[in-house]
Amino acid sequence: MKKLWQLLMLGCVAFAVPGDAWAQSLGLNFAATDPDAATSSLGPTEVTGVVPQANWNNLELLTGTDVGGLELSNGLASTATVTWTSPNTWRSGGNNLLPVGPDRKLTSGYLDTNDTAAGAVSITVNNIDAAIRTPAYDVYAYFVSDSGANRGGGYTLTPSGGSPIVKYGSTMASPSSFIEDPGTDQDNSIDGTYLRFRRVSGQSFTITGDATLTTPNGFRAPINALQIVQRPEPGDVDGDGSVDIDDFHIIRGNLFETGQTDADGDIAGVGGIVDFEDYREWKQFASAAAVAASLEFLGNVPEPGSAVLLVLGAALASLSTRRSSRKER
Repeated sequence: MKKLWQLLMLGCVAFAVPGDAWAQSLGLNFAATDPDAATSSLGPTEVTGVVPQANWNNLELLTGTDVGGLELSNGLASTATVTWTSPNTWRSGGNNLLPVGPDRKLTSGYLDTNDTAAGAVSITVNNIDAAIRTPAYDVYAYFVSDSGANRGGGYTLTPSGGSPIVKYGSTMASPSSFIEDPGTDQDNSIDGTYLRFRRVSGQSFTITGDATLTTPNGFRAPINALQIVQRPEPGDVDGDGSVDIDDFHIIRGNLFETGQTDADGDIAGVGGIVDFEDYREWKQFASAAAVAASLEFLGNVPEPGSAVLLVLGAALASLSTRRSSRKER
């Protein structure tokens, strides 16, 4: 069966010119003086984030607007502006066990909510740079708070001209690394340190953190920071800024699975299934080294022709039918 899997995978190999992926980003670090600047502000050369970047923008106070002073991760001036409101700021303190330095600074201060819909955090980012929003971007919302006990809520991202996207996030107890909360658990049963909104488009968006959207209601729905990262290549499954062998392994591990998202390898976005189109998409943008590694991992099996693929496909369907029949008995 493993050999059959490998042959089927190799059967979809198409000629492509590989290329390296890169990501431009905009980092917004909120509550950058809570409890103080030394603890919660980032210097321009300090690198942090799920997608590592420098030149984070330090934003102070519980409400504010920045309309011209933002910088991109490469240090150039950004066209973006940001406006935010919240009832309060606070800090993660002793609950934060991320490495001392930039990671902990990023997740120290946060915009804090109260436990009513009127007390939600709201952040609007306008005029996002074309270098980020073309063709699409991901938004990372960080939420490390001062306790892992029921800190969380619903986070809604509404892009300009688009429909709201709702995810549910709850902060971990004593986190020591960046861990993605899948955002699917309305009861906040799965914890993490950030949410990721994938393939957002448009020049602007608003994101809110509302503790009343969970069941039962959460207790606070904080936001430490937002990171807006360009997705130039759809082959970057794990969103780390490069199309590499790690992305291939995600696709391979979910091959023929249904109900999948691009985070699971459905990067072609066809029917929620991970299939040969997704592998072709990955190969088109992967580096030469990654493509070579994928072939080596699969054993360098010669590529079969179309007729062979038809036979292999029929064999796979037959095996699946037999397994289903055995289960029904």
